[in-house]
Amino acid sequence: MKRSLPLLLLLLSLVCLPGWAETNQRKERGDRTQNRPRRKEAIDRYFQRLEQQNPDEVNRLRELRRTDPEAFRQEMRSRLHKKAGSKRIDGLQDDSTIKDLVQEVKAAGSNEEYMASKAKLREAVTRRYEESVAAREQALTHMREKLAELEERHEREKGMRDRIVDRQVKRLLSEQSNRPGSRPASQP
Repeated sequence: MKRSLPLLLLLLSLVCLPGWAETNQRKERGDRTQNRPRRKEAIDRYFQRLEQQNPDEVNRLRELRRTDPEAFRQEMRSRLHKKAGSKRIDGLQDDSTIKDLVQEVKAAGSNEEYMASKAKLREAVTRRYEESVAAREQALTHMREKLAELEERHEREKGMRDRIVDRQVKRLLSEQSNRPGSRPASQP
């Protein structure tokens, strides 16, 4: 008996040790799996914004996600974790037309070429900004319409409270009476 107790304790510690080590490792690394839903939501929001401005880029990113998940993660990490000081209009850095115009401004030789290229770039950025504002206004209008519909429905259903409650009670009782061994519902 004296030998079996230490042996039992040794076996028990060997069984518990892997679980303890895994828990400890999870605590040390901060269990990254908890952040996955937030990351997915951030990526989805980013895709929604980018799709309004550059659908081709969204398709390219989705294809990259499917074919090379690690490269996709690295690209999304760099896009979503920009420094706060680099404020940009959504999606401008991904627009090939804007990129080309920026290169044209940088490559301008004379002052006239520089000013003309810069004016074209400003016009393109202004157009993209106006598109972004128009898309947000359209989304706001849609949300207001949806809210008005919900408020109207809510008020209508509040007025029909008793009928809705009676209908639900009747439905619940009829479901109950259809079950084997249940008591038939009495009529009011």
